[in-house]
Amino acid sequence: MDSNFDPDLFDFDYVDPLFSSPRRPTDAEIEEIIECFVNQDLSMAEAEAAYERLSKAKKRVMPRLLEMAASPDPKLYQTATVLLAEIGIDKAAEPLHQLLEDPALEDEHKMSILRPCKPWAASPKARTLWST
Repeated sequence: MDSNFDPDLFDFDYVDPLFSSPRRPTDAEIEEIIECFVNQDLSMAEAEAAYERLSKAKKRVMPRLLEMAASPDPKLYQTATVLLAEIGIDKAAEPLHQLLEDPALEDEHKMSILRPCKPWAASPKARTLWST
C-alpha cells in the first residue's frame, strides 16, 4: 500500500441517500437505482441499502423488473432477475413462469430467469404453478 495513503481521508461507510433514504422511493428514484444496478455502479454497502429501499416499493418496482426480465439484452434481464431474487417479489413467479414458456427466449435467458424462482419453488402454490 502507498505510504501516503491515509484511510481517515475516506469515508468507506458513506452510502448515497438515493440508496439509504428511509422513505419510499419515487418512480424517478426507482429508475435511477435500477440504472445503477444495470451499470454496476454501486458499492456493496450501496447495493445492500438499495435492495432495502426497492423492497419498500415492491408494487411499483415489479412491473419494471418484469419488463427488464423479458428484454433480449442480457445486462437488463440478468439485473432484473438478481433484483427480483434479492427483494423477494413473490407475485413475479407467475409472470416469470409465462416468460419461461416463450419459445423465442434463448436457453441462457431462461436459465437467468430461473434464479429468482428458486426460493419460491418450495411453496405449494409454486409447485402447482411450475408443474403445469
